[in-house]
Amino acid sequence: MYVIQDLSLAYGEDLIQNGRCLEAGLILSRAGKCERALTAFEDCLEWRHAVTVASRLNFSDLQLSVLAKRLASKSLNVTSVLVYFHCRLTKIWHILGHFSKAFGRETH
Repeated sequence: MYVIQDLSLAYGEDLIQNGRCLEAGLILSRAGKCERALTAFEDCLEWRHAVTVASRLNFSDLQLSVLAKRLASKSLNVTSVLVYFHCRLTKIWHILGHFSKAFGRETH
C-alpha cells in the first residue's frame, strides 16, 4: 500500500513540475495526500476540487473562508467562487434550521 502512495506522490509531484496541476491534484487526492492535492488544485484554480479536498480535511468555517478568499483573489471568475460558497452556506443554515426545530430551538 505504501509503495502505491509513494509512487502516486512522486507521479503527482512530477505532474506539478510539468504544469499539470489538475491531474496531479486528482492523483494526490486518490493517494490520500490531501494537503498536497489541495495546493495543486489551488495552483490551477480548480476551486470545486479544492473545496472537496478541504471538506475531506475537515476544514473549519474559518479555514473554508480563508480558502475561498485565497481562491477568489487568484481567480478570474470570482463570482462563481462566491456564488458557490454562498449556496453552500445557505444550505448549511437551512439544515441547521431543521435540526433546531426538531430539538425545539431556534437559530439566530
